[in-house]
Amino acid sequence: MQKLPWEEMLVMWLSEFRENNMTEYRKTSQEYNENVRKEEELHKKVQQLKLTSQERQLIDELLSAQSATEEAYSSASYLFGIADCMRFISFFQSLYRTG
Repeated sequence: MQKLPWEEMLVMWLSEFRENNMTEYRKTSQEYNENVRKEEELHKKVQQLKLTSQERQLIDELLSAQSATEEAYSSASYLFGIADCMRFISFFQSLYRTG
């Protein structure tokens, strides 16, 4: 088995931690589940529209692009949040050492 560079291992572990946290969030968040329910209702309404295949494809492409953008933003936000926490810890450690 080839060893991965430490950066790749860190990203892999953080992804696993994030997915575990998000799984719990999806199970317990009323707000998230309400949004999912609304999204499902809207998908059903769109399916009932008399759209051409070209129009449906365009809507699918739009939704896929939005999902990809939201996923990239979510992943970056998670990693930047961890980086912020590390900076806070470092800041408070420096205060403790100089205090």
